[in-house]
Amino acid sequence: MGSIDWLNGHEGTGYTMKDGIVQPDLNQRSKVAPAAYIMNRGWVTDDSDLEVFVKTSTTPEGKAFNRAMTDYLKSSKFYVNPVKRIISTSYMEKNTELSQYISDETTKMVVGQRPISDWDKMVEEYMSKGGKEVIDQVNDEMKKNNIQGEWK
Repeated sequence: MGSIDWLNGHEGTGYTMKDGIVQPDLNQRSKVAPAAYIMNRGWVTDDSDLEVFVKTSTTPEGKAFNRAMTDYLKSSKFYVNPVKRIISTSYMEKNTELSQYISDETTKMVVGQRPISDWDKMVEEYMSKGGKEVIDQVNDEMKKNNIQGEWK
């Protein structure tokens, strides 16, 4: 049961199975189940771990939905972002602030607090706040290490 055991504790200790569905033992959960402390369990290590969502579904509808999504995801390709394959100090230091800036300013445009005609000005502001440095360093690191994006 691999990741089901890891998340929920061993069967008979942290959970029982009923009709193929995990039934957590709420009295033991905080003692034996890492899932008790994980706010978002929406991560998996490989395709086989997607089955966890099917096995832990608590309703027939949930099980059917998770089966459909698991089958879809197993047959899908995903883009591997090349930026996630390099180490850029400027990206690590400034990305949160720069991303927040872009989010805030585009939201202002959507709700009418800033004119859409300011788009180019917003890009210039982004670049002057450190965006240019981040872009240049990321591009240099990707070129130096021959890193590219790919579909897997």
